[in-house]
Amino acid sequence: MFGNVPTMALLRKPQDPLVERERALQARIAALRSQIQQLHERIEAEQAQPKLRSTALPHTQSAPAAPPPPSQPGFEPVTQPSLAEAAEPGVAPAHYNEEGLRKHDLFGPLRRWRRRRRRAPAANPKLASYLAAGGLDGLRPLRYEKRVARNRCLAILLLIILIIWGTVWIYFRHR
Repeated sequence: MFGNVPTMALLRKPQDPLVERERALQARIAALRSQIQQLHERIEAEQAQPKLRSTALPHTQSAPAAPPPPSQPGFEPVTQPSLAEAAEPGVAPAHYNEEGLRKHDLFGPLRRWRRRRRRAPAANPKLASYLAAGGLDGLRPLRYEKRVARNRCLAILLLIILIIWGTVWIYFRHR
């Protein structure tokens, strides 16, 4: 009907690329764990065998060269703002006059309203920029997703307007 695409594939939800990547990574982790287990078993088997020493040469204590320690993966430092920094600033003494009465702040309500309307900064700005630019493999940029959603919404709105217009036209034509 639609070429080589089965009709049921059209009704299925597309796969999330992050889920697919997670599955691939989980399979890789499982393979590495089994490889580690095999290496541990081989080391234990070698250590279980008795060590043989040559009697022709005198016994010397020479330490074998130790392998270099494995390098740690480089992680980015993540700085999270503390709760004390996120809290509202305290009341400064400049808000009180000489008699100890609180001064009237004309623009205070406007500032508070703007602060509430402003979006909170992203907890991880680098991730936000990756998502916005489509920097993750398999994910489309958010601007593309917004455009698709906008076009879908406009198409549905146009369809609804055409249905209403057709209904009104039929009503007045047969009246």
